[in-house]
Amino acid sequence: MAVLPRRARGTALATLLCGLFLMAVSSPALAHDRLKRSTPAQNATVAAVDVIELEFSARVRLPAVVLHDAAGATVPIGAPQAERALVTTPVPAALPPGRYVIGWRVVSSDGHPIEGRSRSPCAVPTARCPAPRQRRRARPPPAGASRDCPAGSGRDSPRWS
Repeated sequence: MAVLPRRARGTALATLLCGLFLMAVSSPALAHDRLKRSTPAQNATVAAVDVIELEFSARVRLPAVVLHDAAGATVPIGAPQAERALVTTPVPAALPPGRYVIGWRVVSSDGHPIEGRSRSPCAVPTARCPAPRQRRRARPPPAGASRDCPAGSGRDSPRWS
């Protein structure tokens, strides 16, 4: 078995320890923070929206939140506030019925900006298409359901049991 000189062993040990230290310190920086949940939730149909809440996986700062309607027009909302991992934005006026998309941008805990938007718009129900009732299990919509108001979503629609 070959024996390393004393100086080479010290250099190899120092190199190994430095490598382990760099891996331990850099691993949190490799994974950016992410959005854990939002209120209103994605794919949600809500009766009204008073506040938009965005919860992230770690502390964030310098938030920016925008709300767009189905036509892409910006809807006026209040200034977002960040407290640790939660960003809240007041919605001062009642939203007219329709679909909306929430966009956001924050500086994550590692100092990098992250941004995103709700993948599916939240909808404020219309008189023609009120909020769906909660069901125990989902079934496919019946034939002839329209895209604007899926069958089974209104009060006068047939119930799926």
